[in-house]
Amino acid sequence: DNFYVQADYLNFNKSVTRSADSSVNMLSLHSEIRKKFNEKVDARIIYALAYQADSNKLSGGYLEGLLSTSKFRIQSKYTRYDDSYTNLYEPQSMIGRTKSTLQFFSTADPLKFLRLTGEWKKEEAFSETSSEPPGNRIGNYSVLLHKTNLPSLQVSYQDVVTQSDSGKLRKAFLTNQLEYQVPENLLRYIFIRSLRVEAYLRQGKQSGMDMLGTASQKFSHKYVRVNANFTDQIVGSFFFRRNDYFHDSDSAGQNPLSRNEHVLINFSQEQWRVLQVNLSAENTLDQNPLNGS
Repeated sequence: DNFYVQADYLNFNKSVTRSADSSVNMLSLHSEIRKKFNEKVDARIIYALAYQADSNKLSGGYLEGLLSTSKFRIQSKYTRYDDSYTNLYEPQSMIGRTKSTLQFFSTADPLKFLRLTGEWKKEEAFSETSSEPPGNRIGNYSVLLHKTNLPSLQVSYQDVVTQSDSGKLRKAFLTNQLEYQVPENLLRYIFIRSLRVEAYLRQGKQSGMDMLGTASQKFSHKYVRVNANFTDQIVGSFFFRRNDYFHDSDSAGQNPLSRNEHVLINFSQEQWRVLQVNLSAENTLDQNPLNGS
């Protein structure tokens, strides 16, 4: 129960050109080791290797470690592929054919209503045209408060750095998310069966690229959504969204480069199954001072 190993052999033909095929023979080994300490801490190690006979070398490797209890969880993963690695599925990402990935993830619940989460990931791809290999690095950290009968609030920070043939792009932003299902005992005085409120705010900055002719910008994305059941037959909703982009030098945020707003109000009444009445109002606004719109 604490250890197992599995070996697989794979043979397939892969089309190289329209007139030629390439035969691939792969032997893979997968193993997992588990150990429990004091009936409270669970440890796990997983590793895998891939050997290709046509290139006569190890073409892939995978290693994962996990440590967890009822209060926290720590996990790490490392994957690496050789340029000769060939399979029915070849790992790809937004930056190209994957060469290696390194990831750390942790979560902790110090209190019943508090959760802390952190993730860091670095990915590298094979370079096709440049000497510097494409890469992507992501850091994501969040705090979640969720107590019964109170609004649920999550605050997170994300930092992304992407290296490609077009240059380096960096984006960092802070996100606030609030959700609240209003308790029924508070709704009896305003004659509403149920009421749910959602609010979202993301503010950050992204760098520009000289090759693409883009400059550094700040951005602000926000929305508010309210759903209400007035009776068993009458339902209403309200939605508002605004996306703003500013020059990096605009510290006050008074002169947006572009602005997009969307408002939607909807009511529906379903007295009978065969007849439903909907009433909605919608408005969209797009502003772009650079082109005069």
